Amino acid sequence: MFSDPRDRIGESCAVLATVQTELDNAYMDRAKGTLSDAQYAAIVNTAPTSLKALSMLVSHGLESQVGGLLEDTTITPPVVAGATFDPNGQPFQGDLRHAVAACSQNGTPMGVLVPGSG
Repeated sequence: MFSDPRDRIGESCAVLATVQTELDNAYMDRAKGTLSDAQYAAIVNTAPTSLKALSMLVSHGLESQVGGLLEDTTITPPVVAGATFDPNGQPFQGDLRHAVAACSQNGTPMGVLVPGSG
């Protein structure tokens, strides 16, 4: 665990970037027809677990943003059968934008990795 607050925020940004990458890629693959609804739901359902694990770290960065995202996974109704929430819903996307801004301000911008982009 990092002691410098900027490093702790950077660590949280890395985890959030992974969550965002998984969700965005699943959304794109489902739209292309290369991922079934059940597969998409399974990926969506990993996000709350990752966010919960991050929130359980003794002193992670972005406490309010991570807490907001975790709460959003419980209040945003799913639009795909089997999913626990809608990651494209306004609450989750709004809080994700806040997290992206905080990461950028910290000097640890979040990016989404697209498969096959190198």
